[in-house]
Amino acid sequence: DNTAAITFTFDPLRETVIPETDGVEVVVDEVWTPTLSDATPIVRALREQEPDVMFFGATAFSDALAILRKMNELDVQMPIIGIGAWLTLPAYVDNIGAGLIENTMAVTGSHPLAGQETNVGNFTATAEEPFMIQDSLSGYAHAWLVKQAIEESGSADPTVIRETLANTTFTEGPAVTSFPVDQINFEASGIMQDAQVVMAQWQEKGDADVGTDAAPFTVFPQDYRVRDVVWQPADYS
Repeated sequence: DNTAAITFTFDPLRETVIPETDGVEVVVDEVWTPTLSDATPIVRALREQEPDVMFFGATAFSDALAILRKMNELDVQMPIIGIGAWLTLPAYVDNIGAGLIENTMAVTGSHPLAGQETNVGNFTATAEEPFMIQDSLSGYAHAWLVKQAIEESGSADPTVIRETLANTTFTEGPAVTSFPVDQINFEASGIMQDAQVVMAQWQEKGDADVGTDAAPFTVFPQDYRVRDVVWQPADYS
């Protein structure tokens, strides 16, 4: 869609990343203003042009549902990569079922990594949620960073905490292990230095301790993956 959060990511893709990548061509570029009244023209364009993969950005839950349902109705199947944690919400599997959301991927700022099973189990039991996603995990890590800054500085003064966070390299603790990094420190702008995105993919629950038939599992970065990525080529038959 044309909201700020989506255009912030898609504009660089259109203008820089894809033009500078050999062998990659944009064959469909559909933009709409939420909320989407009819997903048919978008999905028909996909069927006509037959792309190999779709980058998906929809801030409105109803828009995302409409497109996914219309793709199923018109039998349009391809790898889907969404931009943002919105595509990892439990509401997707609740509203369209595991079959339609399965194999869809989302690029997020954080998502539970291999080795975090105890933390995730504690969260789901306490929060009564089927699984953990970016918002909860990042909030957990941020609280631990503030705790470590208070202990490091010996002060609960917000200004002192801010300065401690800005000038400390954190190499251990629950905050560090929440992200695919070896350490956490911040640039002058406040952005985490050398931050790495995470990709989660909806897959059948299998033997995982989750409360839904399918759930998003981390598949990238590879060293931190919970499961291997499943890549199913586009099918327009």
